[in-house]
Amino acid sequence: MDKPEITEGSLLRIKITCRFLVIDSSTIIENGGVIISDGVIGKIGPLEELKREKAGKTIHLNSHILHPGFVNAHSHLELSFLKGKIKPKSSFASWVRALVDQRGKTPVEEVEESISRGINRLLETGTTCVGDITATGLVSKLLHRSGIRATMFHETLGYPPEVATDRFNELVERIASAPVSRLITNALSPHAVYSTSLKLMAKSFDYARGRNLPVSMHLCETREEILFSRFGKGPLKKMLKDLGVFGSGNYPGVAPLYLVHKAGGLQGLLVAHCNHPAYGDLARLKRANAKIVISPGSGQWFGRGISAPVYDILDRQITLALGTDSLASNRDLDMAAEARGLIRYFPAITGAMAFHIATQGGARALSLPEGSGTLRAGAWFDAVAVRIDSAKRIDPVKAIMSRKRIIDRVWVEGTIRYRNREVGR
Repeated sequence: MDKPEITEGSLLRIKITCRFLVIDSSTIIENGGVIISDGVIGKIGPLEELKREKAGKTIHLNSHILHPGFVNAHSHLELSFLKGKIKPKSSFASWVRALVDQRGKTPVEEVEESISRGINRLLETGTTCVGDITATGLVSKLLHRSGIRATMFHETLGYPPEVATDRFNELVERIASAPVSRLITNALSPHAVYSTSLKLMAKSFDYARGRNLPVSMHLCETREEILFSRFGKGPLKKMLKDLGVFGSGNYPGVAPLYLVHKAGGLQGLLVAHCNHPAYGDLARLKRANAKIVISPGSGQWFGRGISAPVYDILDRQITLALGTDSLASNRDLDMAAEARGLIRYFPAITGAMAFHIATQGGARALSLPEGSGTLRAGAWFDAVAVRIDSAKRIDPVKAIMSRKRIIDRVWVEGTIRYRNREVGR
């Protein structure tokens, strides 16, 4: 990964000019510019309006689109070492078992190297902020070193109620020891209803509520999960019995989202997947100001597509975000590919809508400050420059999400964190 050029954004007043300035999904300025001070956008507008603005440094990107970076609201960077090692299985539970088996025999050094490659892939494909699930904390120091913005969801799991106190204490210790900064914040994640007891969920939700920490949880991902949660049957029950942690009657007996509601965890929750909500769940999520993140690429990898009621989610104005999930269940960590996949599965969604979901949707899902996921005045300068043929007429949003796009450079809070050395100046 390139060393950051700290002079840009943090020590100077910078002016950047560009062919297209994409402020957000509905506001695009042709021949525009932006003024940045200390990593924050001070002024935006047409070049004519910025002509008299003084700056310590001016960067001319007249053959570029400048746009807000993607916000990947759900990833598992710690699973990047599994790329190509696991194939889709006959059941979701079989996939989980294969993941656990691989995880137990992989050296830490290999895991860390794959995390670094994963972070670099995020940056080089235009992601400037990631919501990442971490079960070990290994990702923490690597995120700090990279300069990417991140919300770290510290994961906890433990199905037997008798281990809840110990697992909760481990979670609290892990969060306390995880360094935070202007770019990196802590959050938490009880894993799922088939891996986390009601007691452990409730403790986690109470802890998060008392410290105003974001919470995310995998919910309604598969029909196997619904079958287990409601009736205590199916492949997930067998998996837990094989692990020796399933006792008679030891299952929720209700739909997953209702269980979380009982545990007091629905308010503001970020729900990962939500492929199979029960009747009334979306209304419950709306009342709780909860959010949903989906991964079209992961759905395609599993061969199940996306069953989440996306049009209904959007009609109800529930915040919707995109994430890549992990390289154990996706081919890439490219958010533009996720946006294209969203349009493929839901053709009524326009390019502008998909771009909004991949930027502002993700920012809201991660509870980032107002203006995040845009290039509006007052927002962080988390931005991407895409090289284009300036002689051609183009649709900027379509060009941003193209497979053939050429990303020149990526900034996080005004500092360059990725630069494509192969792009001519």
